[in-house]
Amino acid sequence: MPFFIIDFVAKISYELMWLFSYAEIMAIRAYKQTILPIKESDFFKSMWGSFTGEREPILFVKDGNIIQQSTRKDSTLFKEEYDFIVDTTLPHYVIHKSIPVDFNDYIVSSVDFILTELYIGADKLQIKFVNKSEGYTYAIVNNVIDANFLMYLIKNHYHDQFCVNFNIPISQLMAGYSLKIIDNNVNIFTIDEKQSLCFSKDSYNIETLGK
Repeated sequence: MPFFIIDFVAKISYELMWLFSYAEIMAIRAYKQTILPIKESDFFKSMWGSFTGEREPILFVKDGNIIQQSTRKDSTLFKEEYDFIVDTTLPHYVIHKSIPVDFNDYIVSSVDFILTELYIGADKLQIKFVNKSEGYTYAIVNNVIDANFLMYLIKNHYHDQFCVNFNIPISQLMAGYSLKIIDNNVNIFTIDEKQSLCFSKDSYNIETLGK
């Protein structure tokens, strides 16, 4: 083969390699400057999570609604008002009123209610704060059961049953309900929207809100 043909092919090969390398560098630069910031934005993460059904593990809840999702690392970046956060990274879903110093600093309560029934008027719905089949327990020391938490619990675990049993918006809980509970010592008691229940290690406390 004549030398000038070999030289021509070599030059073309070099130019093509340079062109591909340049195109790769520009594509990476464009990705880092445009697509990557969009993918890392809270808006994109929220929209992607809604589309795929995937969630970041730390959930910020306000009035029973998830208003923000985050990783543990980025959770301190969210500064808006919220009622509590839910840590779903563990089998036990841990409720926090504020961002904890240590997300792993929690204790499972030994309290296990035999029966928990939500009443609105004459209609009722059986609910659970511990559900091994769904892989969660909210019976964690210092977790508080109140109207805000119940709205979150129902929206995420009992939405369809609630709609069938009561045929009212879940937010209607704020207007009034009663929660009948039978504990593991067969004590029977009832709390309403003006009260809260807080888990401790081996028992629970009931408080009247606003006191």
